[in-house]
Amino acid sequence: MKVFLSWSGEKTKSHAVAKALDDWLPTVLNAVEPWVSSRGLVAGLQWNQQLDKELDDTTFGIIVVTPWNQHSQWLNFEAGALSKRVGGAEARVAPLLVDFPNVAKLTGPLSSYQVVLPTNAGIHSLVVSINEALGDAARKFDALERAFDVCWPSLEAKLKKIDVDFPSEADPATAPSPLPAAADGDDMLSEILTAVRGLARSDARLRSEIRQNAANRPDPDRVPRTHGVVVDRPLGALTKRIAHEITTMGHRVEAIRRGPNGQVTVKLSQRLSDEQQKEVVDGLDWERLHINSLYFDEDDLGDESSA
Repeated sequence: MKVFLSWSGEKTKSHAVAKALDDWLPTVLNAVEPWVSSRGLVAGLQWNQQLDKELDDTTFGIIVVTPWNQHSQWLNFEAGALSKRVGGAEARVAPLLVDFPNVAKLTGPLSSYQVVLPTNAGIHSLVVSINEALGDAARKFDALERAFDVCWPSLEAKLKKIDVDFPSEADPATAPSPLPAAADGDDMLSEILTAVRGLARSDARLRSEIRQNAANRPDPDRVPRTHGVVVDRPLGALTKRIAHEITTMGHRVEAIRRGPNGQVTVKLSQRLSDEQQKEVVDGLDWERLHINSLYFDEDDLGDESSA
């Protein structure tokens, strides 16, 4: 099971603790596969694509929060993304509070989650929660207790060493305050989200153009006219994902059909302009979703599959 370790700041206590958990968690729970970006990102590939793929495969998320990064827009962005990918289950997104005297000192969006402290009791409760998320691969309670008792001292030693290695973060009272809102009302989180979406769309557009050239398709806009396709019933995983991604673009999907050769027809709640249709087409990852053609049905789909 994939456990996503979120941190902020390259040479910070947050990053050091995330790396310590990356090494330690599999010693307690063999079925757990931690992922931390400083180790998992592959050189030469776009970071946003890799991050999106890892989030797709994630079942549990740990966010390493310190007084120095609790107002980080990127950390809060990853927390929201994690929550959505694991079905919005807050029990599977756990902020780990480092250098907080108590949980009441955490402010902002992260305070809405069930937080833990890096103590014996706190890490134990975190391990129990991860073990419950493993389902059939979970360890029995007695075996888990023995494994934790054996492994805890090594993590405790690492955490103490991290305290010594980062003297600049020894006094939480000197941590920075949250950044003021921008004059135009847009915050950094919105800017990050816009940038990520822009990168994803540019990448999807480039791959679409490559596929078009290879297949010698005559239509450069790739928004063909509507015609019927075979109904895919019940909705498969890919069909659901296509509907979900179109929904995240701000369009409500009323029905969707998927044909046997990657032909997809969608019916939206509102008629889209040509520009909006092109934005949807370019925003989808055709290769990952196995789409060969996409149609917008503005009439009744008849015997349709609801999204």
